[in-house]
Amino acid sequence: MPRVLRVLRTILVGALSLGPWMSFSCPPSARAQQGSLTKADRSAILSLAKTMGIQNPERVYLGESLPSFCPYVTVESAYSESGHLRTYLELTLYRIDWKCVRPEGAKSKRAGRWFANSTQFETRREWKIEEEGWVKFVPVGDGVPYEDAELIILAIKHHQLLNRLPANTVPLQIPEIDPMEITSIRVPTNAARIYVQTNAARTYEVESSTGASGKIYDIKISDRSVELVGVRIWIV
Repeated sequence: MPRVLRVLRTILVGALSLGPWMSFSCPPSARAQQGSLTKADRSAILSLAKTMGIQNPERVYLGESLPSFCPYVTVESAYSESGHLRTYLELTLYRIDWKCVRPEGAKSKRAGRWFANSTQFETRREWKIEEEGWVKFVPVGDGVPYEDAELIILAIKHHQLLNRLPANTVPLQIPEIDPMEITSIRVPTNAARIYVQTNAARTYEVESSTGASGKIYDIKISDRSVELVGVRIWIV
């Protein structure tokens, strides 16, 4: 099964703005799609997002799924912040005349020529990691506490990861990791999601991305030691 990625870039498309509070963005490879978003499309996207529960849409992105290069649009709500936690709602939409989509099986309502495969939006969570004016918002999955996310990001930032790579790993040394390229921290699907013992070792998958490739770092926290135990490369 090929890896499916959703690629977004922050190249502002001012002509596609839905208003002074909203903007469209797209990846370079999707620029050809932007001209096909009409005024009626923009109105329908906003209407459908509100119908499906995003009453305060603030950001709209045009992206592509890799390796299929199937286009999609995401609508995101305004951020809601509480302490270190930032959350927002996200809805993915498709246009019925895009060749790679199949609207006949969609269960959501439609607006104009737009629909969503799901009847619900997604809630996205990010931890705000900061240190002396330096700030990183890191997307996290369920079961990733702030304390562990902070330990991981700051250990990467300060080159304080402990090398626990297996002897057969290539390379044997810890690679250079840019904390700003970290795109997610999540609990592995085969790991326990609830840690009863406060000092128990916890393992996370920390993913970085530089476009159509990146790395997954297997990182273990034992007490307050942050250890790199594995590195995997992904390429679409």
